[in-house]
Amino acid sequence: MGLPGSRRRGLIMALTNSSYNALPQLSSIELFARMEEASGSRTDESDNGHTLTDVNTVGSTTGKIGTCATMVAANQEGFSITDDATLKPTGNFSIAAWFKHPDPAGTTRFIFQSYNSAGNINGFYFCIHDPNDNLYVKLGDFTGVTQGSDWEEIHGDTNCVDDTWTHGTFVYNGIDIRLYLNGSLDCTPVAYTAGVGYTTNTVNVGYYMAGGLHFNGEIDELILWNGAALTAPEVTTVYDIQTLGAYKKSSSFLMFL
Repeated sequence: MGLPGSRRRGLIMALTNSSYNALPQLSSIELFARMEEASGSRTDESDNGHTLTDVNTVGSTTGKIGTCATMVAANQEGFSITDDATLKPTGNFSIAAWFKHPDPAGTTRFIFQSYNSAGNINGFYFCIHDPNDNLYVKLGDFTGVTQGSDWEEIHGDTNCVDDTWTHGTFVYNGIDIRLYLNGSLDCTPVAYTAGVGYTTNTVNVGYYMAGGLHFNGEIDELILWNGAALTAPEVTTVYDIQTLGAYKKSSSFLMFL
């Protein structure tokens, strides 16, 4: 009997890209944007076909690993992704990315979203939030607008350091929401059991659904796990693997350059 949905699709990556087989919950990776291209659209390394379409000429520069995307907020740069059911996790899911931005505290900058705020709040977004540059997540179940029962939010405890590579991770396990900064828990988990619901969503990297709140700086190694809530040790594993700076395939193990 085959695996349903994104887990079946995610196995494609596990079989064809063994360079990454030390990443946890590999078969649940639905989107993996390494941002290695110098310009134009960026490839989804998960083999699931979620191409990041360039909006307003996103640049590139040296990343946390290899090359990364560099965005200028004043030029409204970012990436759009075609809305797809596999980018609308309703149960357990996790998101991780490296980012670096030069902005002073007080400016909200979006990292990734599959969201729609028209009417009932639905979907999710992951960003750096004013006034203190903390990590922030908001998600809703598409049933209403009451916080706690229909939607919830969480703020990280730590201010992100300007112009410094930082690793952010968001985890939803069906019971609570958690944020991790540089591999360590950075919040008091917020209880939320309503799940996540969706309508026709806007899926973007680097900006809000209606435009605005554009990211200013660099984004690298963006991963969405659909169907897996990473544990604290798994979050640390992702951070540790990527902190070393390169993937290298060697037999069935992940080695480093």
